[in-house]
Amino acid sequence: MEKNKSLLKIDFSQGAIQKAVQGKIIQNPVSMYSVALGAVGAIAAGILFPSLFLVICSTGLVLFGIASVIINFALRKNIFETRHLSYLNNLLNKQKQLVLGRLKRELKKLSSDKGLKIYSDQAVYQFEKIQTKFDNFKRILSEKFNPEEITYGRFFGTTEQLYLSVLDNLEDITNSLATISNIDDDYITERMNYLTGLASPEDADKREMTTLTTRKELKQKSLEQINELLTINEEAMTQIDISMTTISRTKTKMGRASMDMEVARQDLEELINRTKKYSISK
Repeated sequence: MEKNKSLLKIDFSQGAIQKAVQGKIIQNPVSMYSVALGAVGAIAAGILFPSLFLVICSTGLVLFGIASVIINFALRKNIFETRHLSYLNNLLNKQKQLVLGRLKRELKKLSSDKGLKIYSDQAVYQFEKIQTKFDNFKRILSEKFNPEEITYGRFFGTTEQLYLSVLDNLEDITNSLATISNIDDDYITERMNYLTGLASPEDADKREMTTLTTRKELKQKSLEQINELLTINEEAMTQIDISMTTISRTKTKMGRASMDMEVARQDLEELINRTKKYSISK
């Protein structure tokens, strides 16, 4: 299955947003071109074509460019933030569509393996439940905030990133389950019992016992990692429930979030970081 780890690299934290917005304002074409043209004109006036008119025009362009930056920071910063958040959300949505269909199909296939059914069934449940929770979250958030507001964009973006991290975990789980589904526990047990019962095992028998033990341990380690990711997914779904409750109880004023909402958002970010830490395919 194609991996989509870039889903986890989109940063909705306040610091990252502010840094991106500052860069966009400073690199705004109107400001940059005005300053650049003004500087070129000033150089030309001073060296190639001495002219008071050219000096005045060049100085005016430079000042216009600087004034544009100041105005954007002072009066239009929110517009730049909203545009940046919209860009991040659209990027996440496009990437999300790449994993949804095939993930569910692969998980349901794995449910036919008795030894893995308990894990694949839980993964299927999580796949279906996380989508329902995320849809409910969007509805509740839209009831409290206008989608054009910065608070909406930041909270929605962080929660969507956690939602996608759950999908990413499920993709890891699916890949791992598919791999270990080829390890036959019954066959390994049968062969190990036979080899253990040999009175005088040969070197080949000893090597076979070693490789069978390695396969058995590999499967056990994979199942432990899968169990860890399934648990993190359960924690993520619980945190989304907590966030929905916090938002529904929040009394907003002029589109500003309460302190409880920011704490809830930070908790979501912490879970995203934990997801990266425990990812199988780091």
